[in-house]
Amino acid sequence: MLATMILLAGTAEAQRAPPPRPTSAAMEAARRYLCPHGGTPQRAVNGRRGGRCVPATGGFGDDSEARGWDTGLPAPHRGQMPCPPGTQPTPSAQPGAVRCLPD
Repeated sequence: MLATMILLAGTAEAQRAPPPRPTSAAMEAARRYLCPHGGTPQRAVNGRRGGRCVPATGGFGDDSEARGWDTGLPAPHRGQMPCPPGTQPTPSAQPGAVRCLPD
């Protein structure tokens, strides 16, 4: 009976052992896959699904030179516009769209 109790105690200890933790290389690979443009994947909170990426601070996700590149451009209207001066329209692979290439 004592041997049975020792065996059962050993099985219970094995069940309580924490699952193996992933290596730092595996975690970095997962971050690059889930957030290819930088940032950190977030856990699910309050019943919402996880997987959203919070932008990185510093480095790739916070490039001060890239911020505001669209300042002064007209708002997008999702339609084809005429080509600006100095360019000519050429057919595109998408039906109903043209590309404007320099003359």
